[in-house]
Amino acid sequence: MNIKPVSILAACLIFTAGCNQSPTTPTANNNASQPPQPTRQPVQAEPFHGQVYKSIDGRNVLTLTSKDECELMQNGTTLPCKYTKQTDALRVIATVMGTPQVIYYRFTDQGIQDNNGNVLLSPEKYDVAVVQLQQEQKRLELEREAQQKKELELSRHAEAIRASEQYYQVFYDMLLLSERVEDLEGKTDPNGLPFTKSPGTLTLADSYIEVWFTTTSYGSTYASSSYIFFHRIKKIGDLGEGTHGDTFFLDFAQPMYPDKNHQYPSHLILHFKSESDAQNVHKTLLEAYTAWKAKYPAAVLQ
Repeated sequence: MNIKPVSILAACLIFTAGCNQSPTTPTANNNASQPPQPTRQPVQAEPFHGQVYKSIDGRNVLTLTSKDECELMQNGTTLPCKYTKQTDALRVIATVMGTPQVIYYRFTDQGIQDNNGNVLLSPEKYDVAVVQLQQEQKRLELEREAQQKKELELSRHAEAIRASEQYYQVFYDMLLLSERVEDLEGKTDPNGLPFTKSPGTLTLADSYIEVWFTTTSYGSTYASSSYIFFHRIKKIGDLGEGTHGDTFFLDFAQPMYPDKNHQYPSHLILHFKSESDAQNVHKTLLEAYTAWKAKYPAAVLQ
């Protein structure tokens, strides 16, 4: 049987093509299990809709009036300008005294920002910033008012104390004993000399009391005097409370030396020659102290 050369040639071509084909081997994808990483896109220009960008103080404003025209107000001066929108910025051309000047405003999350770092806020961000600014100003104002009130109260208190310490006419004198006579009997100082305290004087004015007496010790006599201003009195004790019927005590604040603005608690027991004397002084002192408190309430010891 004769085989035509054309048939043999076709068969060889088919066989050759089949032999040259290789099985498809899939390629490994090392990144198939990893999600794509998000990329931060630059802020894009918005379509024109009359945007207005303002500085927080409102002194610099850029207003887009059309698709290619705008107005730039800087410190009260308004300039008509031309602008074009680029991918992430506005290119503004302002003519200042006949000379064109180009200003680039880069779009940001807050609005736009020029090359000098000056920020003009978008309407939404501007409203939020204004509210925050007002809240901060209110907070600072409340702090200033509180500080001023505190300083005023301290000033009034100091002035009330100065006014209450004025020496007025003395209207009451009463003899008193600094200690009861029987408590002094038989007492001697370390040298064996008698230790006595002579009757003293309690002087009552309308803003203070003065206690004066003499002490004999070591063979010498010493005079002592102390003022107790009403603004230092914390409490006037009841007659005979914790002591004898012819006594009562004073709780008061004693100024520290040399810093007289600081005080420490102290007390004084007033001993009188008789219970009736103690009653009279106690009543008169309470009346004077009550009248003083009504006149100088800001100076009363808290």
